[in-house]
Amino acid sequence: LRGWFPFRNRGVPPTVPSTTVPVLAYSLRKVVGGYSGACLRAMKTPGGSEQDIGFDAQGQMDETAFGSFVGSGDAFVRRWYNQGSAGTDGDMLAQSAFLPLLKLGANRFRFGPFQRPAVDPNDGPMDLANSAVAEFASASMTVMAVIVPSASSTIPEHVIGFLNHWSVRAIPTQRSSFRYKDAAGTIRQTSGDANQMASGTPTRFAWIVTSSGTTVNLVRRIIGKRDTYSFPGGWGSYGSDGCQMFGRGASSLYTGYAAEVLVFSPALTEQQVADIEAGQISYYGLA
Repeated sequence: LRGWFPFRNRGVPPTVPSTTVPVLAYSLRKVVGGYSGACLRAMKTPGGSEQDIGFDAQGQMDETAFGSFVGSGDAFVRRWYNQGSAGTDGDMLAQSAFLPLLKLGANRFRFGPFQRPAVDPNDGPMDLANSAVAEFASASMTVMAVIVPSASSTIPEHVIGFLNHWSVRAIPTQRSSFRYKDAAGTIRQTSGDANQMASGTPTRFAWIVTSSGTTVNLVRRIIGKRDTYSFPGGWGSYGSDGCQMFGRGASSLYTGYAAEVLVFSPALTEQQVADIEAGQISYYGLA
């Protein structure tokens, strides 16, 4: 597999090929080989003490350090560090009123055959530390993620959205879709497709989005399926709250868990997407 080390559950997670380093990369594993920072910043209680949690020798979030800091309980995620090329400007920062959870205590959550951890939005979004990073001038990008959707909300909303460009939605049991507002102010999105995301089922997905003139083209892959869409209209403004992960507002939050979200710009080729998917399948034990 191009650029990937074929480990399954042998303790060493594969990293993305050096030729396809993402701009934004949030993961509980070291997904970018050259990254030397921490994984996330944990907080014991709202407004309480905080501590950076790094990676262990195997490139996974250091659960020993996490346990030493938190004890036997869960912890809040104050900041999810960006491993991508945008650096700290791309860190995801939790709002003080909405703190995502990492459930490794009494309410422990893990998924898949290798029992990987994931972040629970806990009814709150995270904001990009510097929204300027969201302005992808190339109008060409790919977003890939590994999530475990939940149907606990009637309107689960986007996993990640960017100021002035686009939003990626993940709606379990209904559909998964890409949406944006065109230059005329009309919301456009894919909908009604057969590629549903099953609630409680670990899912990988990828959107390859490009803009050519007044047309937005989308290639979407969900659990190995492929759809193509073409929308008239160029890029327009969608929302005004900057870049968010997990959505915003009481009726527009993503419900479920996110283990990994990667954003590439310019967009990847389908072969590059397949190569990176291979690493996700291997590490997370996805079908």
